[in-house]
Amino acid sequence: MINMNKELKDRYIKELNKYDDHLFRRRDLYARLSGLFVTSCPSAWTLGSRIMVVGRETKAWNIVTENAPYVDLSDYVSRAISKQSAHLDKHIKEKRDRGSTFFNFLRELGAAFGRDNIAWANLHCFSFGNTMPSVRRTPAYRDVINLSEALLKIAIDILSPNVIIFCNGTSSINIRRKFFPNVWRK
Repeated sequence: MINMNKELKDRYIKELNKYDDHLFRRRDLYARLSGLFVTSCPSAWTLGSRIMVVGRETKAWNIVTENAPYVDLSDYVSRAISKQSAHLDKHIKEKRDRGSTFFNFLRELGAAFGRDNIAWANLHCFSFGNTMPSVRRTPAYRDVINLSEALLKIAIDILSPNVIIFCNGTSSINIRRKFFPNVWRK
């Protein structure tokens, strides 16, 4: 699935080039914005069994740190893809957590359909202050929402999942409806 990850990276970079790179550097006004979350391609991704689970946002997703500063967009996106892939690989293999959690749901799907057929995406590509972005608190909120929509749709387009499950709760229903207006109406 290296080719799909390369295709994802290329399309992500093309989209990200439309935005000010201050969104990615985590300085000044944007210091409380998490690192960029992007979807990677699972290792097997077997035709007919592809399931994409869309969460809400990932808290404290640090791509840029003191020891790993922003270099350029290509490096940044490579790190974001690697981080997402490693995080999913690690957590989907762990034992079940207590209670009902997002990763327990992914583990159950993985047990039923194969761990390598589960893709993890998020509705929001950034969190702000360890929670979902909001119009009142998040700098460049419109850019964050527009970029989130574009990156999610790129992942859906390239990965072509057979099933998409939205697991992001009612607090983000308006964003879901903005991204996919016809899906929710009969």
